[in-house]
Amino acid sequence: MIVLAALAILWAGVRWSPQYSLRLAPVRRHKLREDSILLTVCVYLLGVAALAGFMDALLGKSGGTLSGLIVNNGAQIAGIVACLLVAQERFDGGWRKFLWGAVRGKGFRSAVWLAAGVTVVAIGLCPLVRDWSIETVQWLAPGYELKPHPTMEALREPTQPMAMVALLWIGAAVVAPIAEEFFFRGLLQTFMAGVVGSRWGAIALVSVVFGLVHYQQVYAAGALAVLGVLIGYAYERSGTIVVPVMIHSLFNLKTLVWDAVE
Repeated sequence: MIVLAALAILWAGVRWSPQYSLRLAPVRRHKLREDSILLTVCVYLLGVAALAGFMDALLGKSGGTLSGLIVNNGAQIAGIVACLLVAQERFDGGWRKFLWGAVRGKGFRSAVWLAAGVTVVAIGLCPLVRDWSIETVQWLAPGYELKPHPTMEALREPTQPMAMVALLWIGAAVVAPIAEEFFFRGLLQTFMAGVVGSRWGAIALVSVVFGLVHYQQVYAAGALAVLGVLIGYAYERSGTIVVPVMIHSLFNLKTLVWDAVE
């Protein structure tokens, strides 16, 4: 109930306050279509399939963490390239406008402050939602095994080489935030805003999808959906995809640091 009340207060503030309302948010002009979204998804999935087949042929089952790292990061990098190519063709101003929007000078400093503020809210709120979700899952299914994220599981291995640890951190704090924000906020949320005719509607829908794609950690889906709402709002308000990437990266970095010091 406390979490729901906090979300309601937060939503009311950004919905009705002139300073934070999306009615004054920058407009992103584009020509995105369904095929644009489908193309980026197909590139990612083909990247996963191709790299998984290659690593299986090269290392077999002995690849372990290294194979998973190459497959995940390689497919995400392919997805990043696909998003930029789509942005070049479908956004007015091409990929540069997709990245930076109309942010310049003082506007960029304001965007950085927005990213910092949303990150603080996410760090405080999302763990509460996660803990509530864990309690709910354990109540509904007492025997259900709460599996950690594969990256966290790999980092907890005491014999993990330092080079592999560094690559895992880079993948989680740099590659994944860029890939996921380019697609979920940069393309999908922008496209859905035109489909449903509402920025808030697009934020809500994409945030639910963002939470559901992390189904392997079902207890984290709710917290990630809340994170998606916060990041989605920050994207709409700032107009630059750099802000969501910053928030996502800092949030993941916080998770890595907290898990490392426990």
